[in-house]
Amino acid sequence: MFGVFPRHASGSLPVPSETSPPPPSLLLPLCSRRQSLDSSCDILCLKERIQKSQEEREKRDERLLQTQADVEEEEETICFTDPTRFITDPNFCYQEFARREEDHFQILRVQDYSWEDHGFSLVNRLYSDIGHFLDDRFRRVTTLPSLHSPDLKRAIWNYIHCVLGIRYDDYDYGEVNRLLGRDLKLHIKAVACFPDATKTPMCLLSWSSLKTSEWTHVNLLIMEARLQAELLYALRAITQYMIA
Repeated sequence: MFGVFPRHASGSLPVPSETSPPPPSLLLPLCSRRQSLDSSCDILCLKERIQKSQEEREKRDERLLQTQADVEEEEETICFTDPTRFITDPNFCYQEFARREEDHFQILRVQDYSWEDHGFSLVNRLYSDIGHFLDDRFRRVTTLPSLHSPDLKRAIWNYIHCVLGIRYDDYDYGEVNRLLGRDLKLHIKAVACFPDATKTPMCLLSWSSLKTSEWTHVNLLIMEARLQAELLYALRAITQYMIA
C-alpha cells in the first residue's frame, strides 16, 4: 500500500538536501555574458558623450563665427558710413615741403634710406616676394617705350619725390626746371598731391600734340613714383620701430 523507502546502510531514511549551487562550468558563461553587456553599455554611453560633446563644440563654433561676422559687418558699416575722419581733419592733407619760411619738415634723403638698399629687403621680409613684384612695377613703368627721353622720365620721377619731401643728393635739380615746364609741373603736382581735387586733366599748351598713350605714360610715372614715396616713408617708420 505504501511505498518502501530505501534505507542507508546505517538504517536511517535519506534526508532531502537543500538546492546545491550550479557547477562552475555553468557560472563562467553567465559571468562572460554579464561582462559583455556591461561593456556594451559603457561603449554606448561613451558614444553618446562623444556625440554630445561634438554637438556642443559645433554650436560654440557657430556662435563664434556668427559673432565674428557681426563684428566685421559692424566695422565695415562704420567705415562706409563714417568717412568724416578722413575729409574733415584739417591736418589730413598734403604737407608742403617747399615752404621757404618754414624749414621744420624733415627731408627724407635717399642716401639715408632708399628703396634699393633698404626698402626692398625689408618689404620682402614682411611679405615674401612682394618686393620683387613692386620692383618689377617700378622698372617697367620707367622703361616703357615712349617719346619721352630717359632724362625727362627721371626728371618727372625726381620732381614727384621732391614735392613729397624726398631728395637725391646726387641729382642736379636744375634738370627739373630745364626739362619740365611750369604748366607740366603744375599738372604733376596736382595729380600727385591732390588727386581727389583733380576732376579733369589740365590742358598743357606745350604738350597738346601728345597722344593719349603718352599722357597715360606720364600719369603712370606719377602714380608709381608716389607709391614708392609712400612705401619709403612707411618702411622707414617700421625700420625705426624695429631698431628702437
